Amino acid sequence: QQQQQQQQQPPLAIVAAEQAFADPVMREAIKQQAVVLGGHAADAARYCGRQGLNAFQQYIQQGPQGVSVLCFVGGLGTTILGAMGVCNFFGSVID
Repeated sequence: QQQQQQQQQPPLAIVAAEQAFADPVMREAIKQQAVVLGGHAADAARYCGRQGLNAFQQYIQQGPQGVSVLCFVGGLGTTILGAMGVCNFFGSVID
């Protein structure tokens, strides 16, 4: 019977979150913190995107050798995806 009572009660984290959202001051503080964290995430995404673009440009500037590396990586990725399709890997993952 004690297990049934434990299964019916929500986890402590959910209870604490519900209590925090019930308080308007706490709700506003959570909203402000979410905005700050969202800004940090956007900055990190911009930085990583810029770094990826710079690496891509460096490969292109290397001339034929850089383009050959990009083509090899693209071909390898296509081959792996094709082999996974033939083996019906995605079908077994989705089911």
